[in-house]
Formats: sequence, C-alpha cells, structure tokens
Amino acid sequence: MTRLFELVAIKREIFEDETNYDSETGEFLCEADLKSADGSIEQKALDTGVVIAEMGAEGKALRDQARVLLARAKSVESKQESLKSYLSRNLIEAGMESERVQDSRVSLNWRKVTKVQITNEELLPPTVWQVKRVVDKTQLLKDLKLEAVPGAELDTYQSLSVK
Repeated sequence: MTRLFELVAIKREIFEDETNYDSETGEFLCEADLKSADGSIEQKALDTGVVIAEMGAEGKALRDQARVLLARAKSVESKQESLKSYLSRNLIEAGMESERVQDSRVSLNWRKVTKVQITNEELLPPTVWQVKRVVDKTQLLKDLKLEAVPGAELDTYQSLSVK
C-alpha cells in the first residue's frame, strides 16, 4: 500500500495485514482494534480516511496498469493469430494440411473444426436469437420519482466522500 501520509492514532499494520480482511468479500474484520486504539474518534476517523484515500489511489494505479497489460496481451494475441494463419497457409500450400509435425519443443496438429458463418442475420429464425432483459435504471429512477413501481423502491442514504 502506498503511504502518502503518517497516521496519528491508529497503527498502519491494522490496515495492511491481509488477515484482517475477509478474503472473499474484502470486509474489514478488526473493527474492535480500531475502536480500542488511542485517540479521539475524529483522529481515528481521519486516519481511517487517509488509508481509504491511499487505497483508492492504489486501486486506480492497479486498474491503469491492468489496462496497459490487457492492451499488451491483446497485441501479443493478435500477433499470435497472424503467425498461426501464416503458418497454416504455408503448410497447406506445401501439401502438409493433414501431416503432424513435431519435435521436442512443439507439436503441430490438424483437427477438423465446424464453425457457424452467418451470411444474413435478417433471414435467421427467431428460435436462434437470444434476448437479454436488462433493467434501465435511469428510466426506473425517473418512474420512481413520479410514482410507485412494483418490484423497486428508492433508497436514500448518506454516502461518505473521502478525498
């Protein structure tokens, strides 16, 4: 975790110890440790806010790095597909489309693949289409502001902002 600020009332280790969080949900499990720490509620709140802000910055940095890595992965996969297509064409041109080629490093095999090619979507029967139902929350919010909607309700609450 990036340390931008020093904490005053709470030991940073409480926040940094991964065993203090539920491994599946990320829920903080050591609230008693925070409550028992020396210092006023205001100082403990500010310390916790600092850690929340630092986690936000770290999360953003990780997401940014993930985007860079994803772009690199897509580039490598595109190159892989291009080389595979090149190799396939050349082996077919050499009359080797059913031969197995291998050594201790790699094995090149052929297998029969059946793929659906859609030539005209407009002519496809309704039985082959999937319809996905998605709630339009923007429209639902507008409707709920005007009248009750069965199966939904407005939930108003205070949300803490940490900057």
